Amino acid sequence: MNIRNRIPSQLKYPAKWLRNKLYYRGNKRCCPVCSREVSHFITSREGHDTKCPWCDSMARHRFVWLYLDRSLRLWDFPASTKILHVAPESAFIGKFRNHFGTNYVTSDLLSPDVDINCDITRMPFGDGEFDLIYCSHVLEHVPDDRAALAEFRRTLSPQGRAIILVPIDETREATYEDPSIVSREDRLKEFGQEDHVRVYGRDFLDRLSDAGLDCRELRWNSLFTPELMGKAEILPGAGSIFECSRK
Repeated sequence: MNIRNRIPSQLKYPAKWLRNKLYYRGNKRCCPVCSREVSHFITSREGHDTKCPWCDSMARHRFVWLYLDRSLRLWDFPASTKILHVAPESAFIGKFRNHFGTNYVTSDLLSPDVDINCDITRMPFGDGEFDLIYCSHVLEHVPDDRAALAEFRRTLSPQGRAIILVPIDETREATYEDPSIVSREDRLKEFGQEDHVRVYGRDFLDRLSDAGLDCRELRWNSLFTPELMGKAEILPGAGSIFECSRK
């Protein structure tokens, strides 16, 4: 265990701790990731998301954390569970590592702060190596997402689960992508973000199936009560969680 994780936040970040204790004092909102109550979350610069002042979790992080904690009941899994976390969220890493130890593996293409740097379309892991693969808001950045999904299927154990999240435009029946669009300006215009390579439509389930994955879609408004979602300020339209297993 990293000894830094045991240092109280008021000693690691005294200025931030004092500011948060004073400015965000209250209990109108509660972050499920760090279990802190606050008067309000921080509104993003664009105005369409909110961030926890303590752990920096955004709305989608709080949404998936509630799912992992209360629906999947991840912390009831044995510590021997082998987990692959692709492009890991910083707010999650310590909690995963503390529970699963060296069986928890983080991966990213370029980040120096992960266990393994690799391309998820060609992963250096054995067949059926992982009991759980968690990948959130990554595939929309990957040119060959079908190859990445095939790799998830290959490295998933027969009884394992892959938890996948992507942004989906519910108004689109079919995914929109064009590999000839390569400039950041054109990608921003066509796909909504400079580093996105497609806009997923309602056919995303078909891609999962084509990769050999059985999947159930868990929509944002079907998992928890409106009161709980409001307390965590999970915004309407938070999207879906795709819970997959091998066919």
